[in-house]
Amino acid sequence: DALQRRLVALMGARLALALLSLGIALAVDTAVDLGIEDWRGLYGTVAFAFVATALYGLALPRVRRRTRFAAINVATDIGVVSALVHFSGSADTVFAFLYVVIAVYGALLFSRRGALAVAGLASLAFGIELALSRLWGAVPGSAAALPGAMLVGAWSVHSLAGFAAAALAGQLSSELRRTGEALVQRTHDLDRLWRLHRHTVDSLMSGLLTSDPGGRITSFNPEAERITGLRAAEALGRDVDDVLPGVRRQALSHADGGESTRSRVRMPYRNARGAPHHLGVGAYVLRDDAGRPSGHVVIFQDVSEVVEMERELRRSERLAAVGRL
Repeated sequence: DALQRRLVALMGARLALALLSLGIALAVDTAVDLGIEDWRGLYGTVAFAFVATALYGLALPRVRRRTRFAAINVATDIGVVSALVHFSGSADTVFAFLYVVIAVYGALLFSRRGALAVAGLASLAFGIELALSRLWGAVPGSAAALPGAMLVGAWSVHSLAGFAAAALAGQLSSELRRTGEALVQRTHDLDRLWRLHRHTVDSLMSGLLTSDPGGRITSFNPEAERITGLRAAEALGRDVDDVLPGVRRQALSHADGGESTRSRVRMPYRNARGAPHHLGVGAYVLRDDAGRPSGHVVIFQDVSEVVEMERELRRSERLAAVGRL
């Protein structure tokens, strides 16, 4: 379902962010000393992110409560980012922006309230790290020596950014969900309409085919298969005259030239098995939404019994006339 796809995307994003975080730390520390003293903790955090993603990926197919599982994933990511912040210097860390990223994809997983809740948890986690660095100097780096006002300012900026990103992403996610639901409903309606159309055409007791403007067959119903002895796969793409010899001259030309854009004719026909028949054929011009001709609709029936009855009637009438004479 949609939530499962988002969870898979979240896990991929976690892997990408873990690699990005490690790359940023290595690249920047090579160019400028970041003051990171506990590299083992930083490497361990990145390794934990990889292991957690692997375990969550294995567990995902067997999870039934996807929303709770998504919350566990988000909580794990907040913990991972907090550890990265912890081992890289709290207020002046390059990893603080990841809290904003968590707030953004929290909006993709949950509703707008859920997104704001994720942003609040991220802000709380960052505030705890800053408080630890200020009160006890528990966090390595220079953050412990920064003035309290600067720490509050850094926390405020990151918190506001997280809440703003969560609100905006939540709005976009809500619009996306509504659009997706409307699209699913439209697709369902179109599918139902198509099935109704297909069943109606297949249930007709008359042969029906459609053609493009060049006379190539584009559809062929089951009754047309029975009358002609051809399967739809054999008829599709062929010229109408190959399937119903003479229909172009006797029916389609009249439909194209007549004011009513339709014609009815009766014509002899020999099907694919060689059996002789008489067909009653109606041809109509098929028009698109703009009213331009886009092909033809040909409806035909086997009227061999009717033709034979007419012959018998005429024979009886002649015999009656001879009897009266």
